[in-house]
Amino acid sequence: MFISSKGYKNFVNGRFFNEGLRLTFSIVFPALVLGYFGHLQIGLFISIGALILSITDSPGPINHRLNGMLVAIVITTVVSLGINFIYPALSWLILFFLVFGFIFSMLAVFGARAAGIGIASLLAAILAMHQPDKDFSILWKTFYQFCGSLWFLIISLVSYRIRPYKIVQQVMGEFVQDVSKYLHERAKFYAPEQDYDGINKVLLDLQVHIQQQQAVVSEMLYKTRALVNESTHKGRVLMKIYIDLVQLLESIMTSFHSYETLHKVFDETQFLGEIKVNLHLIGNELYDLGIALKSEKKMLIDPQLASYRAALKNNYEQLKQTKMQAENLEAFVTLGRIVKNIERMNMQVESLQRYTSYDKSITVKEKGKLPNENYAEKNDIRLSLFFSNLSFSSNIFRHSIRVALALIVGLIVARWLDVGHGYWVLLTIVVILKPAYSLTKQRNKDRIFGTVLGLLLAFLILIIAPGTYVSLALIIIFMIVSFTFMRTNYFVNVLFMTAFIILFFFINYPANIGSLLVNRFIDTIAGSSIAFVASLFLVPVWEKEEIMNSVKLTLIGQSNYLDLFVRIFQDGEKVRMPEIRKKRRELLVQQANISGAFSRMLSEPKRFQKNACELQQFVAMSHILSSQFAALSYYHNYNKNSYHSTDLNPIATASKQHLRNAVSLIQNQFPAPVTTDEAELAALVRDINRPLLQARAQEIEQGVVDSPNKRLLIHSQAITAQFYSIFTTTSDIFFTVKSMKKG
Repeated sequence: MFISSKGYKNFVNGRFFNEGLRLTFSIVFPALVLGYFGHLQIGLFISIGALILSITDSPGPINHRLNGMLVAIVITTVVSLGINFIYPALSWLILFFLVFGFIFSMLAVFGARAAGIGIASLLAAILAMHQPDKDFSILWKTFYQFCGSLWFLIISLVSYRIRPYKIVQQVMGEFVQDVSKYLHERAKFYAPEQDYDGINKVLLDLQVHIQQQQAVVSEMLYKTRALVNESTHKGRVLMKIYIDLVQLLESIMTSFHSYETLHKVFDETQFLGEIKVNLHLIGNELYDLGIALKSEKKMLIDPQLASYRAALKNNYEQLKQTKMQAENLEAFVTLGRIVKNIERMNMQVESLQRYTSYDKSITVKEKGKLPNENYAEKNDIRLSLFFSNLSFSSNIFRHSIRVALALIVGLIVARWLDVGHGYWVLLTIVVILKPAYSLTKQRNKDRIFGTVLGLLLAFLILIIAPGTYVSLALIIIFMIVSFTFMRTNYFVNVLFMTAFIILFFFINYPANIGSLLVNRFIDTIAGSSIAFVASLFLVPVWEKEEIMNSVKLTLIGQSNYLDLFVRIFQDGEKVRMPEIRKKRRELLVQQANISGAFSRMLSEPKRFQKNACELQQFVAMSHILSSQFAALSYYHNYNKNSYHSTDLNPIATASKQHLRNAVSLIQNQFPAPVTTDEAELAALVRDINRPLLQARAQEIEQGVVDSPNKRLLIHSQAITAQFYSIFTTTSDIFFTVKSMKKG
């Protein structure tokens, strides 16, 4: 009961449910009010305008949302007016969709918000083809739709002005809960006999999603504070929560270890299980913190946090006294770092919980003293970007051609079928057809099964409870559910959307309900078939054609990230954390791209799955290399760069050369020889640490328990071991790429 209660609170306070309520109100209210006064058709035109504009209202700073919606209102109004003038002339409609189907799809080069404007414009054109009532002139229908768009714009602005930080709190709550999922997944490393490659793949996907969420939160928070024009206490508290969350995320993401070694040494002690329990406890607290942020409720500090923290530390000290020996010293050093990191995370979570009270007595830095590290990237909206993508090397260009041609085929098929709602064929094509074959394939399945089940649901409702008021109530409920899952679960969205559309037509045209069910099914199958065939045969983009370029970009990102640690640990350079975070984000994006491309390739026809085994090995080794980089980042961030040595140069040089050679192979160039082998570098690592080991041995003989030499030796052994591991991993990556090229 407690879990379902938390799930309920999380759902009803989340932004998707709030968005579903807002969108349902924006669409239903004009139709209900005007229908009550006998002007239902006018209300429906207004509702359609609101529905079309809602597609462009994605999360972000209010000025971006406002600009996007204003541009969309202008374009969709002009498009609707144009379609109303040329309809039903088939030749003019074909010309329109050939030209503007391509142009509107090409808007995706400017980012997600511009892509939304393009889709909204196509939907406006398609819905304008529905001619339900000849009593309204073209200008009046277009005007009513324009009013509907303005109505939705006003609703969005008013809801923002009433609670400007609400959407920020909701998105930040999701951000915290994503970090919670990440921590729960990381806890699996401490369970025996785990699939480390599988865990790493899940973690990589979560990391990329978290970085995207972080960019959205960052942009919204900084822009909202700027637009509010005053540093309110709530704004300062939210900024402080965000900054502390970033620090917490940093400590989690940069704490990878050799888990196989830990299990070999400590499995019999059960201590790793205690670590796992602590991580799950912190993860649960973070999930609850997300709910508190979304609901604006004060979160009580769980006393278990402090007791578990103290017990973990005490048990570690006891374990160290009874089990630590010379041969397991390095494993205990690693375990000590893990315990300290958990203590730090534990206390950070307690601080975050206190902030949810928004108590005036909480001391928060004043405006102007907070770090101005905005993680959001600026969208490039130069017109030259559009023209530079007008080539078959651009996936968006190919996709735009595919959409335009598919819409023309759909238009002709709809005319040939001569069913009452032929525009449904075009709607299906627009919402299903995506740049990647695998995405189109998945949405095709969701569309067909969602439609069939939605038709069955509506049919059962009409048999069991065919009353008008029951249907009207269910329409509103189904709309809320459909719009709530519009951005997260396409199958659920389609299922309930189909049901409420059928119920709506039943209320208005009860005599035609049988033919309506058949038409909906036929149009969906026709549109889905056209979209699937288009993705398969119309200038398709198969992952095998682009995946080697993704491999190359990943290798370059790995090389750039490695360069930072060479500067830190070899040259002794002071590199600031924002620069490290930037390089890590760039590498995460590249690794996510290659991992996603590989997953998509596996869903493509078998004949297009080239080098699947080698690519799987490359993805797995990229995860391992990221873990090794994360360990170096941890040493730099939390050990204050206490060790650096030019003796690392041969290891670093060989590692970088392996990555450069892999890039050369992809570019069909000859790789440069690597003059050092593993045995030589292993001997070098021993030579680097030997003077410190000898000095430490003398100190132990003299009874010196703690000393600068001890700490320096710990750091030296850990860092040189990581650099050597990086060398072996980059060597494996090079030979894997070499095998790909041979294949």
